[in-house]
Amino acid sequence: MKFPYFSAPVIAFGFVCFLGFDAVAHGTGEKSKVMETSCPGRDAEDRNAWNLRRLNVPDAWSAAPGEGEGVKVGILDTGIREDPDVEGIEVEDLTPERDGDPMPRGFDRVNHGTAVAGIIAGRINGEGIAGIAPGATVKMYKVFDEGEGSFLNIITRGILAAAADGMNVLNISIASDGEGKSFRLPSAFISSVHTLKQTLALKRAVDLAYRQNMLIVAAAGYRAQEEYPCKFPKVLCVAAQNCSGAPSVFTAGIPHIDERAPGEHLRVAGESGFVEGNSYAAPHVTGLIALAMSCNPDLKNNVGGIQSLLAQSRNGDFIDAAAFLDSAGCLSSGQEPARE
Repeated sequence: MKFPYFSAPVIAFGFVCFLGFDAVAHGTGEKSKVMETSCPGRDAEDRNAWNLRRLNVPDAWSAAPGEGEGVKVGILDTGIREDPDVEGIEVEDLTPERDGDPMPRGFDRVNHGTAVAGIIAGRINGEGIAGIAPGATVKMYKVFDEGEGSFLNIITRGILAAAADGMNVLNISIASDGEGKSFRLPSAFISSVHTLKQTLALKRAVDLAYRQNMLIVAAAGYRAQEEYPCKFPKVLCVAAQNCSGAPSVFTAGIPHIDERAPGEHLRVAGESGFVEGNSYAAPHVTGLIALAMSCNPDLKNNVGGIQSLLAQSRNGDFIDAAAFLDSAGCLSSGQEPARE
């Protein structure tokens, strides 16, 4: 069963927005057969998942055994739900309180933030999934909730909060067309003056983060127009690719992409089926950056050079994590990154 891009509309603060991001494919029916033939090893748990192998992450772990230790990773998303792979992650809820809500503040109602956090830093515990940088210190800033949406000013607050907390890298797997509301909002419902103010405030927050050496990694949108925050030049914009390395079909026409990473047929924390979307490509890159910052702390003060290091660290169509660490100065002199 497949739910294309969470197709149900959400009514929020008098406006209509669409959760137009990620598809969830459960392990039955035709979709699972496609995944079985196209992504060998798709059922592998922990360190043997196809996405980690394609990115050569196991060799990167061998080269940098700290696995993200000493790096602070922030995530702007939908919160965290209880799952062994993301146990212990701190959550700061920036969304409006709901009257009579039986769920605790910070709870992830849609399993989006939980999935993203697991890709970045899922615990290696012999079950579920393994994150790329399980040693990193992660904090979730909840800026979006089911049935409410998230205005740009809440996203801006999240960026500023992460910068104030000294995060080294910030993952944002949500996007806005700049019309005031994240995840799509028809412009007819938003004042252009209000929109301009919010967008400028968002840009100032992004610029501040960059000056403080907090690198922002963001998921690309899904339309043939630039979306925020990917539109800003100081943001590393990531779109999805499939397990053969080809661009995912749902990324066609996106005007600006800095990097691609696995974004299809993925097992994630808190989900029994499989997911796909640009939202899940971005945290792969965030995790790789955390690995590099862990083994070479100087990168924390030189985030502007990380994008070029990623660009020169490819093995075919995929980023090669071990080659990336080598480019980042993590491997000892003369040591070659291993490959399959």
